[in-house]
Amino acid sequence: IIAQRPTFGDMFQADTMMHKVVFAAHPDVAKHLLLDNHKNYYKSFDYEILKLVLGEGLIGSDGEFWRKQRRLAQPAFHKKRIEGMFAAMLEESEKMVARWESYKGSGKSLELNTEMTAVTVNIVAKTLFGTHVDTSMEAIGKSIALLNGYISARINNPLMPPPWVPTARNLQFKRDRKTLDDIIYKIIADRRQHPGDHDDLLAMLMSATDEEGGEGMTDLQLRDEILTLFLAGHETSATSLTWMLILLSQNPEALARAKKEATNVLGQGRMQMEDLG
Repeated sequence: IIAQRPTFGDMFQADTMMHKVVFAAHPDVAKHLLLDNHKNYYKSFDYEILKLVLGEGLIGSDGEFWRKQRRLAQPAFHKKRIEGMFAAMLEESEKMVARWESYKGSGKSLELNTEMTAVTVNIVAKTLFGTHVDTSMEAIGKSIALLNGYISARINNPLMPPPWVPTARNLQFKRDRKTLDDIIYKIIADRRQHPGDHDDLLAMLMSATDEEGGEGMTDLQLRDEILTLFLAGHETSATSLTWMLILLSQNPEALARAKKEATNVLGQGRMQMEDLG
């Protein structure tokens, strides 16, 4: 959107096979759409496709149900909670960099998006489920990748047979979704049976109660929010990090400034939360 703004202005329309799409490329317009006049606008049909995997999580839900879920989830993202997640982010990043160091002089290459996806998946897994991350996280990541490919294909191909038609691809999608659901529901059941003393996002979501009604999340709601956080929490970050590194490699002046700032802020010390500013 931003790239087209100099040519087409702050608002422009594009016609696709299925829709007329209006692009809003100015903060004032975004404020009007998302805040001042939000009741006039609803999430598009593409979100219905996302619900095939994410259910009624915060990305797919709307209206009063969304507001209730938002109230329940909000305490998990308080500044103090984010500070608690910083250690996991730093630890996984340092592991990645240390592994990269071993590649020096070897002639081996790294695939950037694969690397960024791996580190963000590990971070999300730790912040969601704590330090007790086992082999099921690898299975979750693999299942989400397969399901995400199916969703992307369905969004990009409106002529694809509906999910209830027993095509090979639809049947495989249902098997992949069941595999993922079985893992997630087992994690929730184990945590309900052995709550223990956990300081992770799952524990916060499970303990959250609605200030108006007093009830917490059902297993289905927990499942939907866990998958929403897992998908939204790693894929967007991995893509942004990949492009950031590519663009820095293509712009040596910007890369030099970034290196200089990092050196000036950190010196020889280990990064702290307050350094991010």
